[in-house]
Amino acid sequence: MLQGAPLPFGEAAIYRKRADPAVPRRLSRAVRRDPNLFVVARLLERLWRKRAPIVKTRLQVAANVNYDIFSKYLAWCLARGLVALEDSPDGHERVTITEKGKSAYRRLLDWLNDYVHGRGTTPP
Repeated sequence: MLQGAPLPFGEAAIYRKRADPAVPRRLSRAVRRDPNLFVVARLLERLWRKRAPIVKTRLQVAANVNYDIFSKYLAWCLARGLVALEDSPDGHERVTITEKGKSAYRRLLDWLNDYVHGRGTTPP
């Protein structure tokens, strides 16, 4: 490739930034490097509003993503301590938000409201 020439569209992601080593390798490059903050916000919002552990499938539907993408974002959130998994008596794994996740949701919501929507509101 010529030095100084623009990168082809498909190669641009390779040169962005290095992946966070704390995130499991099985995650896709896109989730490891640049997660869609709107998806993260939808996951955390649903958990924050429910205030109780949620079955993975219901959380996936609330986030409005397919299950493969949801699994990657769930692993990303787990690796950062934003959510935790709990076993329930009915045999289903349920997802719950941690205190770190609540704090992250508040900060993310403030940022989205200030810079994307142009207004500032924070949940109680």
